[in-house]
Amino acid sequence: MLNRPISKAAERVLSYLDELLAEPAHYRVELYVNGRERGYAVRCYENSRKVAFAEHRNSDGIVVYFGVDDLGPNAEEERDFAWDTNVPSEAVYENATFFNYGQAGQAALAVQKYLEGEDEPSAN
Repeated sequence: MLNRPISKAAERVLSYLDELLAEPAHYRVELYVNGRERGYAVRCYENSRKVAFAEHRNSDGIVVYFGVDDLGPNAEEERDFAWDTNVPSEAVYENATFFNYGQAGQAALAVQKYLEGEDEPSAN
């Protein structure tokens, strides 16, 4: 299969997020690809926070990875996300937050709150 589209769950989260974010110009949307998880990563320019989300590879649920992205591609330090694919680091991967398939709105709300500065992401 050559065409591997983004999951409908990730599309729904992004759609809700587009309505929730007050200043869309302060964010960059990128693709997130990690095996069967294909979704989006969103980075906030103001605080370097980054979130990746997709349909989870082992279920129909939504997985969300929260971290920061403040290092350049040639940085010596470990990053929370790979600069080319947005795959999360092991630490971020182990702290993933999960939502049921029908909870795209709740996932988007958790993403919004984190990108806007709340410290602890959570599934509602």
